[in-house]
Amino acid sequence: MKKLTAISAFSIMLLGTHVQAQITEYAFAGNSNSRPKTSVGAAISSRAVNDFSKMYGSAADVQWSQLKDKGFMCIFQLKGVDCRAYFNPNGTWHFTVAGYLEDHLPGNIRETVHRNYYGYSISYAQEITMAMDKTVYMVQLTRGNTLKILRVTSEDLEELEEWTN
Repeated sequence: MKKLTAISAFSIMLLGTHVQAQITEYAFAGNSNSRPKTSVGAAISSRAVNDFSKMYGSAADVQWSQLKDKGFMCIFQLKGVDCRAYFNPNGTWHFTVAGYLEDHLPGNIRETVHRNYYGYSISYAQEITMAMDKTVYMVQLTRGNTLKILRVTSEDLEELEEWTN
């Protein structure tokens, strides 16, 4: 088995999702200590700002950045959860990633994971919300020295990776 840290494993897991976006400068991993600052001189799309305000009106600690592909990323907090919203260069929203611990997972997703992986602990989850109300949960499980990465939707559960130290 491969030896990887939980952070590396989770970052790799996110690269395997079916989210179609070019994020070249910033990692998905939910490390709120490495928040990028708004690019100097970068003009953030008014459409992105307006759409963001409609979607996440109660967001706190909002920080905008321009990505290498000229799209935009907004890092913010929503109800105590670290989130990142991604927009294309025209300001059209693509998806949002929220990272949190087990207690924020929807009950049906948590129940599905525990039913299929009895004895494992949910150590971290990322919720990826895309257009047309499609949501995918990337769930990191641990038991002893084993780490598993799952992709979970309301209809499906798939084990993507397993590592043992």
